[in-house]
Amino acid sequence: MPGLIECYDVGGTKILGALMQKNGKITRAIECKTIKGSPKALIMQIRDLSKALRESVSSEFKIAGVSLGLPGPVENGFLLESAPMKINSKFNVARELGRHFKEPVFIANDLKAAAKAELNFGLGKTVKKFFLLAISTGIGSGLVMNGKAMDCFFGEFGHTTLERDLKKAKKCSCNRLGCWAAMSSGFGIESIIEKELKTRITVEDFFRLSESDKKIKKIVWQIRDYNAQGIGNMLNAFSVDAIVLMGSIALNQFDKIIPKPREIKKYTIGKVPKIVPSKLGSKIGLLGAFVFADEKLGRQ
Repeated sequence: MPGLIECYDVGGTKILGALMQKNGKITRAIECKTIKGSPKALIMQIRDLSKALRESVSSEFKIAGVSLGLPGPVENGFLLESAPMKINSKFNVARELGRHFKEPVFIANDLKAAAKAELNFGLGKTVKKFFLLAISTGIGSGLVMNGKAMDCFFGEFGHTTLERDLKKAKKCSCNRLGCWAAMSSGFGIESIIEKELKTRITVEDFFRLSESDKKIKKIVWQIRDYNAQGIGNMLNAFSVDAIVLMGSIALNQFDKIIPKPREIKKYTIGKVPKIVPSKLGSKIGLLGAFVFADEKLGRQ
């Protein structure tokens, strides 16, 4: 049988790992909490996850390659930086991991890889021009134009400045003020909970309480408006036929924080396309790593 691809979806909160077959089917999956701020810790976590994955399957399964989707700009195997992981210096992930694997190691920006997954397994089967927008620990985007995932597009829209009023602007994980991610991402919401609500509740509880707590409900509507502004900026940069949402917050709180077209129209001069959650769900990052490696191995 064709070799399995060992895939990792690395996020600011957790790392998902899986052994995946040619059709994108998961043979074995595993996860752990992300250790932030340490490139060496990332390498150790991938090594530990890999050992657990490989020990769980029989020797008849061969590994063709190891592929990672990372939250931040990636170039020639280097992770240049990653605000969600609190890594602020250039790090050669491919080389360091290559010391521990006999198989080829592939490194991609997570949103670029996820856009390839959506193109191959999701909306891309019928729509050839769309944004993939992730709202989770951070905020980022991938772009598909004319049926092709744009490899040259980093899509760091999460670090565009939306709030310039210093009394309202929150500090972002990138250390700047008022970024979209600071105002609407999981990181930003945790900051709001700590500084404005002065309490200890989870992001999930925050959204649950918004149904009955007027103060929290008002904050959620402000988050929704920041999202309208951010999406409007994206549409001013590129005209697309759809926006596909991914990420835990976008998927779990879609109805609460994703604005309607009329709300977005305040911030864009162009047409507002349909906005839908990805049907690939939480698997999209793993599928993205899979497709990226499959292409590099020349199997597509």
